[in-house]
Amino acid sequence: EITLGTNPILTDSDGDGLNDGEEQRLGTDPTVADSDGDGINDGEEAANGTDPKNTDSDGDGVTDGDEKTAGTNPLNTDSDGDGVSDGDEIAANRNPLVDERATIDSDNDGLSDLLEEQLGLDPFQADSDGDGVSDGDEDVDADGISNLLEGLTDSDADGVINALDLDSDNDGLLDAQEFAAVENADTDGDGIADYLDRDSDNDGLSDALEAGLIDADNNGVVDDFIDSNGNGVNDATESAAVDLRDTDQDGIWNGRDIDSDGDGVTDLAEIGARDLDQDGDGQIDAPSDVDSDNVPDNVDVNFTLGEDQDGDGIDDRYDADFVTTVADTDQDGIIDSVDFDINGDGFFEVEISDEYLSIDSDNDGILDVVDADSEGAAGLSAANTRFIETGLSGGGCTLKPDSKADYSLLLLFGSLITGYLYRRLRR
Repeated sequence: EITLGTNPILTDSDGDGLNDGEEQRLGTDPTVADSDGDGINDGEEAANGTDPKNTDSDGDGVTDGDEKTAGTNPLNTDSDGDGVSDGDEIAANRNPLVDERATIDSDNDGLSDLLEEQLGLDPFQADSDGDGVSDGDEDVDADGISNLLEGLTDSDADGVINALDLDSDNDGLLDAQEFAAVENADTDGDGIADYLDRDSDNDGLSDALEAGLIDADNNGVVDDFIDSNGNGVNDATESAAVDLRDTDQDGIWNGRDIDSDGDGVTDLAEIGARDLDQDGDGQIDAPSDVDSDNVPDNVDVNFTLGEDQDGDGIDDRYDADFVTTVADTDQDGIIDSVDFDINGDGFFEVEISDEYLSIDSDNDGILDVVDADSEGAAGLSAANTRFIETGLSGGGCTLKPDSKADYSLLLLFGSLITGYLYRRLRR
């Protein structure tokens, strides 16, 4: 001990928690409490599993002492598991304890670090491939929509983020097709771009249905969706791209056209849902919610003036918690019988037929636009008045589809003409 400089009277000459014999076996200095000078004494390091002879036990560029102060794990190079070492995060003034990749853009290219990692890009290089185009402006899935615009969102919840998903809303139509129809359009003005909107024109008919695909439940997702290779596209669509139908050939495909057959009657009226379009603009009216409490006025206790025992804003007469004899399919608290959207798919419950693509839905030889007996005509303001006027300011002819003709004068006039012609011929 005299040779080693330790105190022969004390078992732990430096008071670091390790006796001199243990320090000799470990190779630490029995006369110095912190042999590696990292700010943690040898005894504590030995107890915690760090190396008392190495200032940075995990080799992440941060000393064990600094990791102790920061609260990071000195035995884990990446304490928050975000793929970036503690040392790199601290150097970049990031929190090494919180995975911030989804909110941080280290290279200022408009893409979060997490998105870049999922796209196989370098989150620390604004132009990962050095082609002169920012990673944000690039288009990894080659659908014509930039990485920046598609982003990290997974709109259809199929496990494939939009930036890698070739059909981001699972409607059976390629994003490239929908986006290219009118670049980044939002036809119905609902804040959802058409390529992400399952009913782009909000006419009650899903885009899948209007494109001629099978969507029996009209929920906007093409039926029997199968994606074997995990690219977000229905296998059937990959083998044969779907044409965007334009029935009336007006240059606007049916999914964006509120009158797909161009007969003057909106698709919404022709499917028998005119009551959902009180303003006659061809789009489903949003359920009224005057007080903006996310409870439709038709069941809002503030308007129905009923009881609301559980304080959820829904009148108990329509509240699934109290009316147990009526189903609440989407479990939104509103019983199906008064719920605008029974299954919570974003579509009103309307029975759909193909008559909206016929200009004469009842096959009576009279176009729907002027046929008072057609289902669709009742949805038109002109048809509601039961007549259509032509000419300037209503001058000219007036058609009254439901008026009963009086043929007596016509017969009298006809007989007079016949008699006149007969006498002329006899001469």
